[in-house]
Amino acid sequence: MWLVWHIARVEDLGVNRFVVDRRQVLDTGNWATRMSVPRRDVGTGMTDAEVESLSAAIDLDALRGYWNAVIDGTLAVVDTLAGEDLDAVVPADRVRRVANEEGGVAKGIDWLTEFWAKGRTRGWVLAQTPFLHAYGHYFEARAVRGMWGHPSL
Repeated sequence: MWLVWHIARVEDLGVNRFVVDRRQVLDTGNWATRMSVPRRDVGTGMTDAEVESLSAAIDLDALRGYWNAVIDGTLAVVDTLAGEDLDAVVPADRVRRVANEEGGVAKGIDWLTEFWAKGRTRGWVLAQTPFLHAYGHYFEARAVRGMWGHPSL
């Protein structure tokens, strides 16, 4: 469950705070409370025990609702952008404020903040957070599934 939550959190943060600088879906629907997850960060750097605890506590119906709301929000953002909008650089100070002051990235995970703050364009963030990031984790999950004796079809 953690992986689905993490993928949704990265997309929510990336698209809503970095690309268009609006409130996260997490905040507009009281999703943290509904999912029973008190964290605001994206989960990078969590310990195994923290991952297990979050996965055991999360409300699956609420997680599904959050996932769908994030996807709907991303599609709505895409509808508002023109080609030239994608070339605009996401301000590094915004990334650092969202990551550090708003709790988007856990304390001590500065490498992730700086990764996002490296002059990334809105188009890059829009491609990376909902697509490439999720795609990479999907294949990690498939590899683990295979290691547990359930090979891909």
